[in-house]
Amino acid sequence: MNVEFDRGQLKHDLNLCTWEGCLAQFHLSIAAGVVFTGFAIKLGADELMLGLLGSLPFLFRPLQLLSAYLISRGVRHRPIFVWTSTVHRMVWVVPAVLLFLPLDSGSRLMLLLFTAAVSYAFAAPLENAWVSWSADFVPVTIRGRYFGTRNIFTGATGLAAGLGAAGLVDLLGEDNLALGHLIVFGAAVAAGAVSVYLLSRYPSSPRSNRTEFNIFQGLRDAVDNDNLRRFLFAVVCWNFALGVGGPFFLPHALNYLGFSYTTIQAYCVIVTVAILVTNRFWGRAMDRFGARAVLATCGVVLGLFPLVWSATGPTLTWPV
Repeated sequence: MNVEFDRGQLKHDLNLCTWEGCLAQFHLSIAAGVVFTGFAIKLGADELMLGLLGSLPFLFRPLQLLSAYLISRGVRHRPIFVWTSTVHRMVWVVPAVLLFLPLDSGSRLMLLLFTAAVSYAFAAPLENAWVSWSADFVPVTIRGRYFGTRNIFTGATGLAAGLGAAGLVDLLGEDNLALGHLIVFGAAVAAGAVSVYLLSRYPSSPRSNRTEFNIFQGLRDAVDNDNLRRFLFAVVCWNFALGVGGPFFLPHALNYLGFSYTTIQAYCVIVTVAILVTNRFWGRAMDRFGARAVLATCGVVLGLFPLVWSATGPTLTWPV
């Protein structure tokens, strides 16, 4: 289906999308970053609790089917991602004031867990609806260039937000723990509120939503497709590995290696710079060898990195 776009209006709307993405990433870098993990540890989270917190994004991922179902029934994209993003981002006001509440550490930890659960539950349909909207709205001829540029801006914003939040909490120290988390989580909520407003200004999808899609038939078709079935099996294995190991990298760095928030965010700067520098190389490699070859190569190499982390200790951090 061909859709005509007004170039001036499209430029305005894409700029709006970029600003919204930067503010959303600002919020996410604090709500799901090193400050959040460190906050949970300070409240007394053990390995089981940290694993549970790390599992929440995967636990609520099936809720993406909810927005897929609503969209397939003709519900517009914008109301879905506006209302879900409102809850997803505003609920983080709870950690901002948590240390000021007259509760014991156990109750505070349970409230933090509940906050994260609610946030991730509403994030799943938000993500799916937004991706569906962008596929309809952003012309395919400029999609790669636009999102490549947008990702640079959102990545830089997230990096600055995470580094700034970590530095502020470290600077204020244990004596001002409540104030530090009030400021950083409060800033995340404020950025989230503005991002929700910008989401509400998004244009409607330029084409009618398809109504013939049936979720259960779609699942059956996916299982019957040999290539897609193998791909889904690989995704399940990959996410299983991430779910087991992912939640414990930050606690390992904070508790065992003795890293400060600022040190961890400095490592994130190195990672982001490496991504930006090598993006063109990987793009050319995919053009020459194909995406599957690059994916398999990177997957094998990345699989070795937990071994590097397991060999580190308080006096041996340079391998990281």
